[in-house]
Amino acid sequence: MAGGKKLLFKLLEIINNNYTEMDLEELILSLVNFLLPAIRQTRNYYYITAPYDAQDIAFLTISSLLVKNREGRFPALEKAFNWKVIKRLMISNEDDFSAYLNNVLLKRLKQTYYCLGKEMRPERARIKKEIVYFLKRSKDYYLVKDQSSGHWLVKFDSNNSTCLTAVQRPLVKEAEQICANCLDSGLGGLQIPKFFGKLAESLNKHGLSFELPINDLLIIYLHTQQHYLRQEVKSGLNSEHQVPLIDLNEIFAVWLDELREKNQVLLLKYVQKKKLATQEKDSYLRALDDLFTDWSQGGQENSLFYYLQKYQPQLSAQGYRQEKRKIMEYLVKNSRAFLKNKIYEWQSV
Repeated sequence: MAGGKKLLFKLLEIINNNYTEMDLEELILSLVNFLLPAIRQTRNYYYITAPYDAQDIAFLTISSLLVKNREGRFPALEKAFNWKVIKRLMISNEDDFSAYLNNVLLKRLKQTYYCLGKEMRPERARIKKEIVYFLKRSKDYYLVKDQSSGHWLVKFDSNNSTCLTAVQRPLVKEAEQICANCLDSGLGGLQIPKFFGKLAESLNKHGLSFELPINDLLIIYLHTQQHYLRQEVKSGLNSEHQVPLIDLNEIFAVWLDELREKNQVLLLKYVQKKKLATQEKDSYLRALDDLFTDWSQGGQENSLFYYLQKYQPQLSAQGYRQEKRKIMEYLVKNSRAFLKNKIYEWQSV
């Protein structure tokens, strides 16, 4: 990287608290420009679908490295570039410095994507938390630490074996095999405890074992529930199109975001026609959000009246039938039709 040593000296000035605001601004812009190619190359989900462009994500990443403490210093920056590191980099070449800086920034970028994931998909974070809570208390599954990466893996030994001998981390196709087992066993529509209980029964029956990252199990669970939803929404639309494991998770989230915007437009029309009070619009949107969440996790478990009453506590069953049911049913009918069309178009590509 041309000018790498110049950037290193700029970092030293910041760490030693010997800089101007212009120096800090120049450092931030330099780091952002250094990181941009990596963001564009990875084409991460949050870069593609979030309301952030590559530069936004770069600035978010760099800002996490430049958080000041009470003394006005930058502890994260000082930790990444401590004195031993600085001494080594001072006598190294440009490529060594670039490689080290790239490693530091990519770790920060990974944290940024994680935070964006929680921001954009809080429901997914909640589901993962519930899965981990269940697994910690399960007698069928074990949490083991991967010695090479330090990450926690979930281990299942067929026939309830208690052997925890570490094995080589499975390939992605093995996660897909577990997912196929879930679909073949009809595990869609089950809540987390029953889902993993039935999965254990099926794995023991077929003599299957696995060792997978927790995130892979999360994707398997979500994919199974969304496959179940897909069959519900299709209402008889038959297709042999095989859905890739990752694609449907990401595409479905995008579809729901688009669907929410369409429902908001429809509700605004009801408000304009004086069929709904302005404050009622949000209660319908929130009720639909809950319904979509249930769809994605395994199907609708309650009446439409239940979903709406949660956000209109004063609403009676009679009042719902007389005034609200047609609106709610129309919104749900349009939502199902929207998803059917999206699935049909996607499968036709």
